[in-house]
Amino acid sequence: MTLSPMRYKTFVWPHNPRIYEIDFRRSVAQHKVPFGYYTLQDLGRGCRVMKGEGEFCGSGAYAQFGKLACLFYEGTPGILTHPLWQTPSAYLVELSLRQEPTEDYVAYSFEFWEDYEGYGTAAKKIAAAASVAGLVGAAAAGVKWHTVRYGENLWSIARDNDLTANALYRKGVETKALYSMSDMDGLNITGGQYAAYKAALKAYDADGNGSFNQAEVQAAIDSLYLEDNAQRSYLWNNSFTKTPKNNPYK
Repeated sequence: MTLSPMRYKTFVWPHNPRIYEIDFRRSVAQHKVPFGYYTLQDLGRGCRVMKGEGEFCGSGAYAQFGKLACLFYEGTPGILTHPLWQTPSAYLVELSLRQEPTEDYVAYSFEFWEDYEGYGTAAKKIAAAASVAGLVGAAAAGVKWHTVRYGENLWSIARDNDLTANALYRKGVETKALYSMSDMDGLNITGGQYAAYKAALKAYDADGNGSFNQAEVQAAIDSLYLEDNAQRSYLWNNSFTKTPKNNPYK
């Protein structure tokens, strides 16, 4: 079986890591019952942790490690694509040399933590000169810009900018994407998960033609860590111009 290379942001592994592990975490609190036993409280799922080890070999070994180290210093999450397992948005939180490097050989280990964007829905105002997703209005001090994030909708953006939804609509906001985001927010699909899905589609595009058949779409959806079939069904139905009659998630 030939596996596609593992990727993180702009970095593509020249050969896949020798070891790859995924840790699933859940926080559970134990409460003592006076004069009795105890009760457990589920505090929710924690981030998944992706760890691995491998080697870079050949004349470009040090350069390959250097490229990965540069991504570590960026301090932002990115899409981590594994050829078989889930495709999350993740932070690179640890990168280590496993032994003294020798000529044309670097042994390394890494650790990624899954990112969750569900709580980052507040309005974000940035400089007017920056390149952003959409214009939301003009203020006395100058132009106001807003970067639309998954989980937001027309009403939440209007509220955060002291506008009515109708007033925001009249300013020419592109609403089609906002309605789509509202649908995904109702299903608890985060921006990171949607971006991971888009990356997974490219990874499973077997013929590389940029269009995706049902088998490729299903493989991409199955590679994601989603909570239920309602999320999978939504991604399936919105992956085709004409939705197929057979939905594998219903």
